[in-house]
Amino acid sequence: MQDYIDASTRILLLPLKKTQRNEIARILVHCCSNESLYNPFYSLVAKRLCSVASTPQVTRTVRMGLQFNLWGAFREWGESAEDMDWEEPDGDVLDDKGKLRKALNLAKFYGFLVAENVLSLQILKVQFSPFTALISGLGICQFTALHKDFSGTLLHAINRPFPGR
Repeated sequence: MQDYIDASTRILLLPLKKTQRNEIARILVHCCSNESLYNPFYSLVAKRLCSVASTPQVTRTVRMGLQFNLWGAFREWGESAEDMDWEEPDGDVLDDKGKLRKALNLAKFYGFLVAENVLSLQILKVQFSPFTALISGLGICQFTALHKDFSGTLLHAINRPFPGR
């Protein structure tokens, strides 16, 4: 279980420029979401990169990157089926099973980070519309349920019709 310490230490020792540091969170989210089963390794690496063991520049960059990647996932999930399909980087379109796998892995990843106080629930305060209405309509009880039961609550919240539609 010490592999995550080694991985995060190696990341911290890389002589990365600011633009390259921005890619750390994107790569963690991408790798975690593409696993066939959730792998807590990526959550532990992200936690360590956002801790006091890390440099302040990396901590801030990774936290902001994680937030922006979550918003990107919300934006992607908010697209209607006619507008856009979920695509893998190599251009393959995900089927329903692939979408579910990706959503569950991300839910567990972000749930772990919120539960461990690495990120706050403020990351769910999305700064663009259709999800602004969705997030504000959920209420704190469903956020607690989201933390405890990733398998149904997150997908239900995403697939719930918007008010007035």
